[in-house]
Amino acid sequence: MKTKRRPPTSTKRARLLRRNVKIFISHSTRDASLVELIVDLLKASDLQEEEIRCTSVHRHGLPIGAKIADVLRSDIEECEIIIAVLTKDALDSLNVLLELGAGWGLDKRLVPITGPGIHLEGLPQWLSEKHGMRWDHKECWEDFDRDVFRPLGKTIKFKKRFRGAIEKLIKWQPIES
Repeated sequence: MKTKRRPPTSTKRARLLRRNVKIFISHSTRDASLVELIVDLLKASDLQEEEIRCTSVHRHGLPIGAKIADVLRSDIEECEIIIAVLTKDALDSLNVLLELGAGWGLDKRLVPITGPGIHLEGLPQWLSEKHGMRWDHKECWEDFDRDVFRPLGKTIKFKKRFRGAIEKLIKWQPIES
């Protein structure tokens, strides 16, 4: 007798779409130009493509047809580090606050990066108590090797690309709308 196959549950679907995410980048889609530069910096290491989740960057976004909440929930549970790109747009985004709250609840390592006009001191304690960095602070980006890559067992693979990404990051300015 043939048994009927049931469609996978949302948890099973999320497991099927799992990417072995090590770094989850929480951000506003309006800050895509900044997060593209951050992903470029991360790719100067030996991190694999599937180890970075950044929904605004090609090859690091969500699979077509994926149930967004299930995949993001799974990625946040699985990741080791959440990079929080904190700009005015990000702080106005309910999705960003939900992602960061979920990471906080799971006691994930949070790396806050503040954009123009944002200061950690003015944010809720669970964000402001973290040692963060400004997007235009060169020395902090250089510390990514020690503070982000090494804890993941990764190293800088392409030093020239790493330095070039830092130069672009510290010059980045938001696009005014």
